Amino acid sequence: MNEKGLVVGYHLVNRRNAAEGFICTTIARFLLDTCATTEEAIDLLKPIPHRQVFNVFIIR
Repeated sequence: MNEKGLVVGYHLVNRRNAAEGFICTTIARFLLDTCATTEEAIDLLKPIPHRQVFNVFIIR
C-alpha cells in the first residue's frame, strides 16, 4: 500500500517460458511509487513487459 491508499498484489501463475521483461515485484514497486489511482496503475501496467505470467490485483 502506498501513501495514496493504492494497494497492489500479485499471484505468480507460471515460471515456464520466461520472457524478457520485469518481474512482478519490480512492477508492483513501479505502480506503488508512481500511481495514486487504479486507472493510473492500469495505464502504466499495460505497456510494461512482463518476465513471467502473473495476475495483478489493484485496489484503492
